[in-house]
Amino acid sequence: MLTVVFLVCLLIWVPILFYHIERHSLQVLLVWLFIAPIATNLVILPNSNPFFNIRGKGETSWRATPKEIKYTEIPTANLTLRGMLEPNRILLSLFIVVFILRSSLNTKRWTAMDGTEIWMCIFSIILVASSLFYSIRTVFGLRTALDAFIIPFLGYFFARRLVLQEESLRKLVQATGYMGSYLIILCLLEYVLHRDLFYRVAGPYRSINLLYVAISVIFFITVLDLVQKNDPQTNKRYFPWWIRYFILFSAPVIILLTWTRGEWLGFMLAVVIFVFLGRRLISHRFKLAMVGAGLLLLMIIAIATSQLPTKELASGRIGQATNVYGRFATWLVGIQAGIEHPIFGIGLNDSRAFLERRNQQLKGVRSYTTLHNSLLSIFVELGSIGLLAFLGIIVSIIRMALTLYRRGRHLRDQWRGVVIIAIMVAYLVDALFALTLYLSYGSQIYVYACIGGIAGLYSQNTRHQSDWLVDHPTQQVTTAARPPKQKSFVHL
Repeated sequence: MLTVVFLVCLLIWVPILFYHIERHSLQVLLVWLFIAPIATNLVILPNSNPFFNIRGKGETSWRATPKEIKYTEIPTANLTLRGMLEPNRILLSLFIVVFILRSSLNTKRWTAMDGTEIWMCIFSIILVASSLFYSIRTVFGLRTALDAFIIPFLGYFFARRLVLQEESLRKLVQATGYMGSYLIILCLLEYVLHRDLFYRVAGPYRSINLLYVAISVIFFITVLDLVQKNDPQTNKRYFPWWIRYFILFSAPVIILLTWTRGEWLGFMLAVVIFVFLGRRLISHRFKLAMVGAGLLLLMIIAIATSQLPTKELASGRIGQATNVYGRFATWLVGIQAGIEHPIFGIGLNDSRAFLERRNQQLKGVRSYTTLHNSLLSIFVELGSIGLLAFLGIIVSIIRMALTLYRRGRHLRDQWRGVVIIAIMVAYLVDALFALTLYLSYGSQIYVYACIGGIAGLYSQNTRHQSDWLVDHPTQQVTTAARPPKQKSFVHL
């Protein structure tokens, strides 16, 4: 009965949503980015708490030893109505329909794909082909390819075409930041409701890694609002001062409360790279203020650490040597699988079965059935062509950010290049210690949407000049007739 009611509501709201996407595409995308963590849970997990999970101590504490699940005990993914009606898929599918209709009915030339989008298309084709021809669980492979990779890539695709002005980028940053504000509040409430000091917060997400990705993006986007304070070209601030400082001081606390080593390392490296690249963009007074704030933060961390039960912390998951040995043993098995299938891999999502059959031991610790490394997993399951295609996406984004950082005409342009690099470092370093890239219904869309918005804004310089030449094919380009010369910041 509930399914029938849901279908009736869907038939009513889809045409309305289609109309608003056609009329107000950017506003619909921003509203969805704001409500996505909660709205997705309401649809996918209707009988659970959509704000955060209330789980037992043994399921959330890092001191609990996770049980290894046998591959044969995991049910295969079946086509269910609720699974097919995942809201991210529905919304972005409607965006695709609107985009195709606009491109076919409008005589104006549509925006060409940049290098990042071309690599995304290549990688998506490899994902689908691996699921269809190599994976032993085709449906599950297709679902992973769509929800974990293609949907976030579409976030970049549409953000790059909808964010055309500074005001549009401002709205995108605000939607992400305000989403982060209530996300941090939910995580703090989740932690307060549990009496375990080392409780691992996850917020509305199924995985702690997804929460970390969202918090990292929100933190660096908010830092961008802080460092632009002295930029004469910036007329409007993104957030009120109390929202800005609430996010800046609370986001690192939430990352700390995840009690995950990979996330700590990724966030610290991203902060170090952000400070290193941004050192030439700030005044000496601001540098002294940052040094003082850093020393104060180190002192607070030292005092707080001295008050923690360090013996329990060292003997638990954070300092557990067997976990390290188990992961190294698993990576050795994964490398062996990649060497045996170097071109096309063993098939998307088939590494668990391979690891279960080829287990080995290191220092008396048996290897796991999960690789705990997203890039290695891509190499094992998709082969060298899949890994090279994904690295092509990363290199293209980093290249764009470095170009913006080195050649930006205004201070805010250079800071945006630094922010893109910091977000990618935080995102990818954590992926080296977990299957973050493979997680569905997650926060990867915020990574690519924010980067796509910045890329779309600066690609307008080249795009406007090309449109002017198309509209005036017979006019001689003279000094008086030539449009204002603008420097392109993005390698297209």
